[in-house]
Parts: sequence; C-alpha cells; structure tokens
Amino acid sequence: MPTFKRKNFDFPIPDEVENCITNLENAVLTNSTLLDCYLEELRAFVHFNTDGEDGLTEEQGEEIIDYYYRRRYATDD
Repeated sequence: MPTFKRKNFDFPIPDEVENCITNLENAVLTNSTLLDCYLEELRAFVHFNTDGEDGLTEEQGEEIIDYYYRRRYATDD
C-alpha cells in the first residue's frame, strides 16, 4: 500500500496549498490515476502563493516542492 507522510514545516502554509497537500495525500492513499494532476496542482498553487502578501517566500515554496512534488510515490499498475 502506498504511504504518505506530511512534513511539519516551520512556516505557515497557505490554505490553498494545504488543500492541495490534502488532495495529494488522498490520491496517494487511494492509488488514484489522477496522482500526476494533483502533483501539478500542488506545484501551481505553491508558485501562485509565492512572493505575495501573506504568502510563501521563494525558499519556502521550493522546500514544499522539494518535499512533495519531487518525491516518488509508488503506484500499483
């Protein structure tokens, strides 16, 4: 069974990005065929929430992407 581990970051995560992480978690745990879509959604919302007021710094955004987007999730084909 695929595993998913959330990371506790030392900075606040915008709600939109948190929702994307939850969607990604559900896709991994249910072995969804839409996993790639949720990974792209996460990446897009991280970039959308970077360098804005109450958003993420570029470094924080990269840390989230490094942890979730670049991770390889096993799928049972």
